Amino acid sequence: MKMAAEALERAVSQKTRMGTDIGRIMAGDEAERIRANNRKVSAIHYHDKQRITTARQVARLKRKEENVTVVDEQPSEFSTNPEVKNSSKNVSGEYEVSDYEVAGYSCDDYDVKEYKSVYS
Repeated sequence: MKMAAEALERAVSQKTRMGTDIGRIMAGDEAERIRANNRKVSAIHYHDKQRITTARQVARLKRKEENVTVVDEQPSEFSTNPEVKNSSKNVSGEYEVSDYEVAGYSCDDYDVKEYKSVYS
């Protein structure tokens, strides 16, 4: 009986060590994959920043060629055009839209006498 318990204890101990070793190996592999993906993300951000910098430089050169001055280079969420804002008609691209009034909507009450379930 004592030998069987010792044999069982050795088997459990061996399996535990093996599981621990496998876990360490897998954790190391996962850490390496995480580092590799973080390097990729950094490279993507770097290239995006470079594209933005290049685009700004090209825009500055074009503005310089066309003698256009820009006060604020930060993009705004909504651009405002004072000519369109003060007019009574809104012009957007090729379309001209006039102002219109919004009125309430009235209708008769629904006459419901019986409820029918859509699930039955």
